[in-house]
Amino acid sequence: MVASLLIVSFGFGTAFGQAACGTDQPCRVSFPDGNGVDEGRYYVEEPAGWDGETPLPVIVWFHGYQGSGRAAVNNRGLVGAWTNAGYLFVAGDGRDNTWAHQGSPSQARNDTAYVRTVIEAVQDRYPTNPERIVAAGFSQGGSMVWSVACFVGAPFTHYAPISGAFWEPMPASCDAGPVTMRHTHGTSDRVVPMTGRPIGDRWRQADVLAGLDVLRALNACPALADRDDLAVGSSTCQVWSSCTDGALQLCLNNGGHGVPSGWSATTQAWIEATAGAAAH
Repeated sequence: MVASLLIVSFGFGTAFGQAACGTDQPCRVSFPDGNGVDEGRYYVEEPAGWDGETPLPVIVWFHGYQGSGRAAVNNRGLVGAWTNAGYLFVAGDGRDNTWAHQGSPSQARNDTAYVRTVIEAVQDRYPTNPERIVAAGFSQGGSMVWSVACFVGAPFTHYAPISGAFWEPMPASCDAGPVTMRHTHGTSDRVVPMTGRPIGDRWRQADVLAGLDVLRALNACPALADRDDLAVGSSTCQVWSSCTDGALQLCLNNGGHGVPSGWSATTQAWIEATAGAAAH
């Protein structure tokens, strides 16, 4: 409540003496990175007409390889699909246009620490809805979402990766606890195939189904999906809804490496259907 009052009184970006930031000017964060203090940035856009007080649902978006936070907030179709639905849109910004997720060729910084620092900074600046804090991303950004689900956890409540999952070596377990995730993937994807693929001589994208096995064990889900015919836009989803904790969906379409049409709207509907029941 105190943070909310400060934000209302001083305006976004000036609370706590922080410089104004948003879509044009990046917000900056500092965090411990093993070798001292690292610096990172992110971009943010508020929903139009927000009253400055109502707690906001949040989506933190992770860009793909060679992308950037600035490019993400310039994707007006993506951003508008979420801000028009009342979400605060936060665009993460990877070091050197890539991410240092689990198994990544880049380990330029501690991206687990980066994500924790960003979401803490966002919650310091804004009143947020604790039942709707979403990590989502495409391609390598999707892999980042899997890593966030496994190693960061709370306060994130939902995970919505597209066309990106774990890399090798696959984590044997996830310290962050059970997850509520909907993973979307094209069965004709050759950039990130469902079965994984080598990247050079040292790295390998992992098999998506093998990664799902890790999450099913984490959530104590049954081996077989509770249903395998849920129609979601152009995708057909397998649904594990009788897990001890959390819930999983694997939504496949016959497309390639891309974000399916209507993904934002169907993902928002899934979040609403599971809000309050999500493990994290």
